Amino acid sequence: MWDEPSAEVTQMKKTCETMLEAAEEDIEDWYFNHQDQDIQNFICRDRILKNSDQECLTEVWTGTERNIVEEQTLLEDIEDDDDDDEDDYEHEEL
Repeated sequence: MWDEPSAEVTQMKKTCETMLEAAEEDIEDWYFNHQDQDIQNFICRDRILKNSDQECLTEVWTGTERNIVEEQTLLEDIEDDDDDDEDDYEHEEL
């Protein structure tokens, strides 16, 4: 159990693989013909997100995003532990 990735990681991997398959021809085109261009612009900006919101391409990673996710995970773990403790307490009363 501990040697397997979480459900979230597994889902993210599947999503990534699906996206790669969908963009395979564009990736090959970039690799063989357009390596002089930035791959993010060539694939994402000019093809995948051509007619949609491209704000994600200009986001800057600050590191605080990791802290927010870690804090949320910690809070969820604490809530799960509290739920388990309540279950144990109810069983003891019986």
